Amino acid sequence: HARYDATMRSYEYRLTTQKNPFLLNLAYFYRYPIDVQKMNEAAKLLLQYQDFQAFSKVSPDQKHYLCTIKRAEWVQTEVGYTFHIMANRFLYGMVRAIVGTLLKVGTDKLTIEAFEAIIQSKDRKNAGRGAPANGLFLTKVSYPYIDLD
Repeated sequence: HARYDATMRSYEYRLTTQKNPFLLNLAYFYRYPIDVQKMNEAAKLLLQYQDFQAFSKVSPDQKHYLCTIKRAEWVQTEVGYTFHIMANRFLYGMVRAIVGTLLKVGTDKLTIEAFEAIIQSKDRKNAGRGAPANGLFLTKVSYPYIDLD
């Protein structure tokens, strides 16, 4: 099954710091300066947890909020930054909620300790607003019976 047999998924969230009409639907234009080092420190904390209820939209189909994140980091690009995240599964709205909350860390509206407290709280109301959808891309899906590398 294309959805349920997948063992790993990778997403990228692209953020541009320069206005560019060619990136309008391909990246989120973010006009404020950000501290990427702080955002990466906070993102590393995601690897230590498995319950991400704080970053999930409410869904009646959700049986549990457990995910194993293997990678979470911001990388600088020519036009801004790309957030790379890889996990065995993702919750509804999870990546955009994480990005939105990490942007609060990067603009000093949230401390790294407060970011960790949000994870531990398991309460979506404590996390930041979800980032816009126009920067989010599914980049890879791995299956146990298909070797794409």
